[in-house]
Amino acid sequence: MRSLIAVMALFLGLTASASEKPVAKIEFDRSTEAIHRGAEVVLNVCMGCHSLRYMRYQDLRFAGIAEPEITKLRGEHAPDDSLLSAMDDAAASESFGRIPPDQSTLAKAREGGANYIYSFVTSFALESDGSVVNRMKPETRMPDVLGYATSSGTDRAAIEGQIRDAAVFLEWASDPRAGERRTLGRYVIAYLILVTVLLYFVKRRVWKGIPS
Repeated sequence: MRSLIAVMALFLGLTASASEKPVAKIEFDRSTEAIHRGAEVVLNVCMGCHSLRYMRYQDLRFAGIAEPEITKLRGEHAPDDSLLSAMDDAAASESFGRIPPDQSTLAKAREGGANYIYSFVTSFALESDGSVVNRMKPETRMPDVLGYATSSGTDRAAIEGQIRDAAVFLEWASDPRAGERRTLGRYVIAYLILVTVLLYFVKRRVWKGIPS
């Protein structure tokens, strides 16, 4: 009996794995313009339910977004305010049965980062009975807010572009100062190389006057 149960569990596990959509590996536009477009999608669509509690509006400047654009995106919020969902926790729990996960570190928490986010949102599909399911995570309670499953042609291409940009923005939001650190790292490496070369010549000059 145990062997039969084990075989059935293995079969069901394989079936479930086969039905789940794998994480796609695509090339992203990670320019400032793409991050800006993604910020608009996330702030205007995703933040209807999700928050980015570990980000503040003023952090958007690290993405190269100009101050007037940040002012436009934050609306009535103060520069030091966190990016909070328009839906409070009580309403979210009542609507979805749980509080939607914070997206501040989503790209780092999920293997694949931006690829995972893109794959998840493009996994919504229209079933024969007219219902919409997510092929990657069938258990999710997140709705197809962008209408990906019911779109086609140029509309779908436009939605896919929005999803790409949103994924890039969330990847950036998980570590807003990564670019700043990389730039500083280049200066530090250049400084260390320069110091090493100078010390080498100093060493040669000092040892030159010492008899062997």
